[in-house]
Amino acid sequence: SKIVWGDYASERGLLTGIYSGLILNTVPVVPADLASTYPVTVDSVGYTFAGGTSGWNTKPAIQYVPRGRRAFGPYTFSSGGAVELIDKKSTVGEGRFWIRVPSSRTSMSTTISNPMPQSLQIEITVNGVSSPVMVPGKSFSTVKTPLTRADKTISVSFKGDRRLVLLETDFK
Repeated sequence: SKIVWGDYASERGLLTGIYSGLILNTVPVVPADLASTYPVTVDSVGYTFAGGTSGWNTKPAIQYVPRGRRAFGPYTFSSGGAVELIDKKSTVGEGRFWIRVPSSRTSMSTTISNPMPQSLQIEITVNGVSSPVMVPGKSFSTVKTPLTRADKTISVSFKGDRRLVLLETDFK
């Protein structure tokens, strides 16, 4: 069934641990009366904040909730447990997963969100066949990738700008 990225129940253990490179994307839920005080921004690597990058954990009225995943790898962790990019100059992240689907499925459809004003690129690779996609600024794109009847075990990778958000993937 459909994978809603960031929803653990629909992911069904597809991503375990840090090794997939697909990092959970969180967004702030800002009460309407605080929206002008705490404007929502996206930093250079895709983290979304309300009111700036510091003190985000000192605003109890603003809750951060999961909304999708981002191709973020490769990364490591700091001694304090924070995610650290291995190549801090690169804007390109990677993530991957493997899945088995019924042979009756003939396509994979992935919805991607671009929170930035400019167009950003991502490449989706299914069993070695790549499709580059430009996602227009401040919009969504749904990318349909064909599958052959022989494709039961599927290797999927995403490589592109770390600010792009994978929202859902479905096999039809």
